[in-house]
Amino acid sequence: MLKTELIYAEQGITIPYPPIPREGESSNHGFIDVRGRPDLAATIPETSDSEALRRILVELAQPSSLFATVGCALGAYEVPESEADIRYRCGSYVQLFFIDHSERWEFDYENIITDTSDFMNSKAENYKWFIRYEIMDILLKVDNMEDTIPSMRIWLHCAGQSPEVALASREALIDTTREALALFRPRKRTRPDS
Repeated sequence: MLKTELIYAEQGITIPYPPIPREGESSNHGFIDVRGRPDLAATIPETSDSEALRRILVELAQPSSLFATVGCALGAYEVPESEADIRYRCGSYVQLFFIDHSERWEFDYENIITDTSDFMNSKAENYKWFIRYEIMDILLKVDNMEDTIPSMRIWLHCAGQSPEVALASREALIDTTREALALFRPRKRTRPDS
């Protein structure tokens, strides 16, 4: 079972951003530019507990990739008051933008959802998956340029009757998302003039 939601963030973020230490949680290690550097993407600290997260970051960092990543995370927790089959929850996110961002607009991110929905649904039958697609502006300050562009944060949520089932579901959802993004081909429409 797959449920999806599309939201538009009211506030954006600036890229790059520094590490953000957190008490009691895993720390955000900050932005690392891995465009064209799959070797560097494979060393991102947030991937240490997820081979699937490592695979998606490595694939998105390939020189031929349509996308660049700006952030990711993992999490797992228990909701004791929930029904037994959804008591254990896992989540992740990957935030990306089009490499050819000057040619793209938020509609192109909406197309990712539309064009990959059948594939995602075909893989979700044995799982409890929820995906929140969040379109968010980012102020990109890299390569001697500064531009506000759209990006997409893909929040991946899973549930299961045990921690192991929830974790396996999360790995499957991340891998399915990686496969769907690899199949996506952008349309020829270009970013509208401001």
